[in-house]
Amino acid sequence: MKLIVFSDSHNSVHNMRTALSLHRDADVVIHLGDGNEDLESLRDEFPLAQFRYVAGNFEEFASSFAARNRLEYEVVFDFDGKRVLAVHGHRCAVKYGTETLAARAKALGADIALYGHTHEAAEECIDGSDGRIIRLFNPGTVSGRGGDATYGVIETAGGVIITGWGRFER
Repeated sequence: MKLIVFSDSHNSVHNMRTALSLHRDADVVIHLGDGNEDLESLRDEFPLAQFRYVAGNFEEFASSFAARNRLEYEVVFDFDGKRVLAVHGHRCAVKYGTETLAARAKALGADIALYGHTHEAAEECIDGSDGRIIRLFNPGTVSGRGGDATYGVIETAGGVIITGWGRFER
């Protein structure tokens, strides 16, 4: 199965459209906040994927979409037998480290913790203290605002998690 992860699009739709065109086989597409309406505007163009959203700090103050859809700041879902925690990251203070996010992922028994907010693509594997490895995965910012324009790709095959990033030229 394939999961496409976007975050921090900040009113930029073009790169998401391009990424989704390249990954039409995606089963799930998630936006981790700060531009959920940008992804929602593409729903009709890509009807086969399941779209999910997490509220970011941008939605906390400025988005009617978040209010209409009662977006949560934390979403947990199953992806091909893997438990996924998705947050924007501002409420976990991820700009200062991933300790709070890691603790939350452990408490929820997550295999993957998705986060954004920092505008920097990153991945870290931590010990889940029960023999599991937890992946903390940040797709970066698809808008390129403040850095490279990136998005995340997560695939599962035979119980194995494969992660990577798509990048756009400036």
